[in-house]
Amino acid sequence: MKPDFLFDRAKPFYPFIIGYFAATHGYNDLVARKLVDRVAAAGGAIPSDVFEARQLDSFKDASKTPLIVQKFELQSQTGKPIDVVISEIEEEIYEHGHYLHLSALTTPLRMLILSCYEVVKDEYDSNDTEWQFFRHVRNAAAHNGKFDIRSTPQHPVKWSSKEITAVMHGTPLFHDTDRTQSFLLPGDILRLLRDIEARVQPLPTQAWNSVDARGLGAAGSTPRRPGPLDPPNLAAPDVRAVR
Repeated sequence: MKPDFLFDRAKPFYPFIIGYFAATHGYNDLVARKLVDRVAAAGGAIPSDVFEARQLDSFKDASKTPLIVQKFELQSQTGKPIDVVISEIEEEIYEHGHYLHLSALTTPLRMLILSCYEVVKDEYDSNDTEWQFFRHVRNAAAHNGKFDIRSTPQHPVKWSSKEITAVMHGTPLFHDTDRTQSFLLPGDILRLLRDIEARVQPLPTQAWNSVDARGLGAAGSTPRRPGPLDPPNLAAPDVRAVR
């Protein structure tokens, strides 16, 4: 990752940020896998109805990552496990992408905002304009992606070059259904979270199993790569997870 988006592993936002990237990549990969299948079914012909002209050449040599997991089960305490078949999800996204695309891109972003706010809300400073900005963004994420401002803020609510005012009540945080408006874009959310992260306290040291904020471990030691069964509070972060 570029330095601008290097989040501190010893602070609360890091796992949410990585989860957001994984979710967004997963959706894009599912879309790409189905398109690769369509090209193969057409004997290598590229479906021009799907791609813009500038995208065609870059897709000619495309291939897809083999699926390690073809399907998985969602365990349940109230009934039988629910089977999730990846190929069926690919087909659903391909057939109904016009309806699903916007939600698939903004829903993980809204979940990221809500998760990050919830974990640091006890450090909220009502006298700080950037904290107030973050709170209004969080409220918009929780209200179907639209600002919920029912009274005029007592103080300016600003962050970077952006300002939130009462007249924005009901307007979209991200693109609306017509994709004509967008107050913030995904990169703006990452920059906002990075700025808020700088104001919050690190996690307790024991949460990192004596590994420091950069994942480098104690002097002279080598961090252990966590195993799949490691409890979350004992697993040392992978040094190479963020660059």
